[in-house]
Amino acid sequence: MSGSPAIHHKIRKQTVGQQRLDFLRESFRNLRSTGSVAPSSRFLCRAIAEKIDPLRAKVVVELGPGDGVITHFILKRLQPDAQLLIFEINEAFVKKLHIAFQHDKRVVIIYDSAENMGRYFDEMGIKQVDYFISGIPFIMLPEVLAERITSACLHWLAVGGRFVQFHYFPLMLHFYKRIFGNMDVDVVPLNIPPALVVCCEKDSQTQTRFLNMLSRSIFVVLIAIFMASCGPDYLFEEEKKIADGQWTYRDTLDFRFTVTDTAQLYNLFADFEYADTFQTHNIYLKLHTRFPDGKRMTRIRSFDLFDAQGNSAGKCSGHRCNTRILLQDKAYFNLQGEYMITLEQFTRRDPLPGVNVVGLAVEKTGALRR
Repeated sequence: MSGSPAIHHKIRKQTVGQQRLDFLRESFRNLRSTGSVAPSSRFLCRAIAEKIDPLRAKVVVELGPGDGVITHFILKRLQPDAQLLIFEINEAFVKKLHIAFQHDKRVVIIYDSAENMGRYFDEMGIKQVDYFISGIPFIMLPEVLAERITSACLHWLAVGGRFVQFHYFPLMLHFYKRIFGNMDVDVVPLNIPPALVVCCEKDSQTQTRFLNMLSRSIFVVLIAIFMASCGPDYLFEEEKKIADGQWTYRDTLDFRFTVTDTAQLYNLFADFEYADTFQTHNIYLKLHTRFPDGKRMTRIRSFDLFDAQGNSAGKCSGHRCNTRILLQDKAYFNLQGEYMITLEQFTRRDPLPGVNVVGLAVEKTGALRR
């Protein structure tokens, strides 16, 4: 990847008031990922940047910078040969960051979730990170995802390096103490709202704790693999990618599988990967079934991807959500041979935007029909 941001836009020069209004508008639109409704004050920015030792900071990573207010203060602390990697998942903020820092060769802007940082570090040949500066609202994330990101930070952090996080509430302090083993907290009252700056340093004891935690994690993974070997048994499982996330009426999806055991009972599932900005709470499909003897059957079904409050029916990470919906439980097949189930998009929109992947799974229940 190039050290110079690649997206360029022409925009009019904004006043401070206009910039704050833009931040407020984007924050309310994406409150879960921004976690704030006001830009950080210069007092908070300075308190964070002062945690950086310019002589030590060769590789610095900023997570969730928003519109880059703190980024300016970080860059002032860095030497000309330092490198600043920025991870941001909000597209509007990414564009602002490219515009603001396109001429600074120290900056690399990555439009992706921080949980994927390791892949980019490997590609760029980065062995360790001296400072992580985070504005991610971990309190609004699932704990599993928050632990995955902070544990990755601990893994990549050099011994003596620092993880710096700012918060508006003290509810997560125990979380950082558990992950990093140590923690200093500074209060910044001159901010809206007043903020806390959490600083965790990786020492040799932290490294030992991390290795112990990693060993436990590996043990848990091995147990999970063992349990998975005793988990669901599938007759068939396949996913199909929707081109450009635009599912048209003509893009029918065919799933073919062969049945040899007509006494077995099966559960049939539909899998969906869709954008968190999907514009309707449900999706209508035509389900066409072709039997081995050539007979056909068609049903129309509606599947809820979001509830009435706008919460996804499945799990979301970044801008993508995944859900598995039961089509039919304890189903059986009367005939041996090849079956084909075709899924046809049947909503009022053509194309239907926001659907990335659709799949079908046929699970063996282990029970037999009576």
